[in-house]
Amino acid sequence: MKIVKAAAFLMIAAALWLLNHRYFHFSPEGVKRYILSFGAWSPLIYIIVYTIRPLLFFPATVLCLAGGLAFGPVLGTVYTMIGFTCDSILVFVLARKFGGRLFRAPTGRILEWRERLEKRGFLTVFTLRLIPVVPFDVTSVAAGLSSVRFTPYIGATVIGTAPVTIAYSLLGDRLGRGFGPALLLALLLVLLFALLPFLWLRRRRRGRIKGS
Repeated sequence: MKIVKAAAFLMIAAALWLLNHRYFHFSPEGVKRYILSFGAWSPLIYIIVYTIRPLLFFPATVLCLAGGLAFGPVLGTVYTMIGFTCDSILVFVLARKFGGRLFRAPTGRILEWRERLEKRGFLTVFTLRLIPVVPFDVTSVAAGLSSVRFTPYIGATVIGTAPVTIAYSLLGDRLGRGFGPALLLALLLVLLFALLPFLWLRRRRRGRIKGS
């Protein structure tokens, strides 16, 4: 059964890659050119696209890199933070308002994280934003379905996502400037943030084993 699921996943991934490669061309450089084609309206268009990104299932990493490419590390970080905050608000509000009709009852890890959100809202959201062991949009849904208050949710979202946003914006900016020490630093930062969830989960598993 696991082999069948793995094969199905690989087929879907291959199909999505083929569609992107042949038709959509969702690359940071392609998104950058599209965004800058709006001239003075580019920052606003970028923020709007980032805001509705969860509804379009558009990869956040591509947009974040494109923000760095298009606007540089500073403005890219600012615009991406605004866009990500807005998309987090959108998903949160949809989940809270229509959660009973749009989402089935949470189970497994999502239920576990929702229960944590009920008890320690700010700290849990901050942890999940900084160390995304649960996908960002799933965290937003779980928060909306829980009783966590809006203000701590947004505060934890902004603070928790700032480091990784800076790293990706810096990487996006450096990608357009060729290889150098700054590009290497950006790659190392992104790699560090990519490894954090695995290191965190590994530490939790070791803690459970020692506690059993």
